[in-house]
Amino acid sequence: MITKRKPVLKSAIDKTGEPKVKNGNSAGPQRKISKESLVENLQRLEPQRIAIRNHGGLGMALAAPAIISHILDVNLFEIVLGDSILPVVGSWTLMIVLALVGLGFGISSWKKYKKYKSQFKKNIVGPIFRSIAPQLFYRSDSAVGQHIYNSSKIFKRKCDRYSGDDHVTGKIGQTDIEFSELHTEYYTTVQTKNGKRKRWHTIFRGLFFTADFHKHINGETYILPDFVEKRFGIVGKFLQKRNPLKHAKNLVQLENPLFEKEFAIYASDEQEARYCLTPKMMEDLLALKQQFPRSKMYCSILGSKIHIALTMKNQFEPRVWRQGADPKQIDQMANLFKNLTSIVEQLNLNTRIWSKKAS
Repeated sequence: MITKRKPVLKSAIDKTGEPKVKNGNSAGPQRKISKESLVENLQRLEPQRIAIRNHGGLGMALAAPAIISHILDVNLFEIVLGDSILPVVGSWTLMIVLALVGLGFGISSWKKYKKYKSQFKKNIVGPIFRSIAPQLFYRSDSAVGQHIYNSSKIFKRKCDRYSGDDHVTGKIGQTDIEFSELHTEYYTTVQTKNGKRKRWHTIFRGLFFTADFHKHINGETYILPDFVEKRFGIVGKFLQKRNPLKHAKNLVQLENPLFEKEFAIYASDEQEARYCLTPKMMEDLLALKQQFPRSKMYCSILGSKIHIALTMKNQFEPRVWRQGADPKQIDQMANLFKNLTSIVEQLNLNTRIWSKKAS
């Protein structure tokens, strides 16, 4: 039976329903910022959201005839209105004019969105995060470095485009942690009637977490979502063993049937993998996965680091097409931050039973 521990950090919400916040990102005098104040901040941003929505919607509506005509290679105005109302040349001219006006509205909407997003991160996401983990540092405009992502070796395909935000760094107890949202992509070249162009494909989009494992590992251990065995049973296990693209040479069979059902484990050293993935560690990883039921979870243990990648859509971005002043949005972000910062406790990373000494 999987037991779910309480997070290492105390709840950010006190008995009155108010998040506790410290000034800045470092320890200092506490002040309280109520949930109602955060909702008021959202309400103050609401006129900006409505303006973005209106500009963006109008821009798309004006540009739509030209886009559809280009895709279908027809004159949409001529089909809908007929050439008796508008000459063919006139209809094309009108379409181009509308498309240019729509593009102008689109550019205006994008500029407004960038400003709105910056204020949303400053006035909403930042205060929520500081209420959860005042000892950590949050930056909305940076991300986990690409060298860390590459060194995790979780995703084998080379990344051609790398971006991210909502970067958190610092220590929980004696454990260094770092995480952020990431989006990594590769491209393929496709031939079109207008020549060659790039087509972008997502490798990973979600939250990438890395922490000190406090034990130096000589080999490599990978815990990956089990897609094949779930679908094909014994045949799937046979295919896993002979997968030419597997992360390490050994497919490790462990004694926890729930863990085996959820993950495929590859390792360069099977004995070392079993040393890392103790029965307790497997139970903890399963409990962590249950906190993110809609995500695929990837994990690697290399050197003295553990890396965890959780697939999900951007969680800390402002919503444009739905009502912005929604208290549920604040609760969702607070719960996600609490789950992420509790990984250290969930996986017992502060426990000093390993040979590696704390820095």
